[in-house]
Amino acid sequence: LQSQKDFIAAFTHEVKTPMTAMLGYADLMRAAPDDADLQRESANYIYHETRRLEELSRRLLALMGLDAADRLTPEPVSDRSLLNQVVRSLPQGSTPVPRIIACDCAVQVDRALWVDMLRNLTINAQHACKGIAGAAITLRCQQQGSTAVFTVADTGCGIPDADLPRVTEAFYMVDKSRSRADGGSGIGLALCTRIAQAHGTQLQIDSTEGVGTTVTVSVPILSPDDLPAADADGKEQP
Repeated sequence: LQSQKDFIAAFTHEVKTPMTAMLGYADLMRAAPDDADLQRESANYIYHETRRLEELSRRLLALMGLDAADRLTPEPVSDRSLLNQVVRSLPQGSTPVPRIIACDCAVQVDRALWVDMLRNLTINAQHACKGIAGAAITLRCQQQGSTAVFTVADTGCGIPDADLPRVTEAFYMVDKSRSRADGGSGIGLALCTRIAQAHGTQLQIDSTEGVGTTVTVSVPILSPDDLPAADADGKEQP
């Protein structure tokens, strides 16, 4: 019962920020109906976020209270497609914009959940980089033998050693005042951990205070022949 309550809280957290942004864009559209560029930009954001939330809601609800991976909907997908979709889904204007490094391999994951996991990790990295001149984020996938290793690395503030063992606990926040100011609730890493576990893997978090944080998660590589033609070039799915 408690795990279901925690997961409902996680889902609520996940939809709050994009829903607020979508309402903001809708207000802009109403306030400036003759601005074609603004109308197009706003409509595109609302469309993509609505599609992402629709897909994510189905996946999260299916996972509630489950520890097994038999309720996932895995599909063959290229690492470049996943990384591109993560960057496309980030809040508009958020910085630093991640640098993408793909190895053009194929993996089999639940696309909506895997993208949301990497998106959460990237947003955490952006928060860690705030106020730090020259801070950067790298979103990478590299092949190590038969494994695809996804990495979100930042040169932000880092995590104190005393906090590192607890950062994946639901509602735990390292810097509570800063996290609340950023709209955080300490759910993101807990959700990322659950998504990784549902895929039979786990997050590895390495961090040095004042230097930065690197989070890695690995899955087996598929043959490129297993990729659908529409995804083979790494383009984002609609």
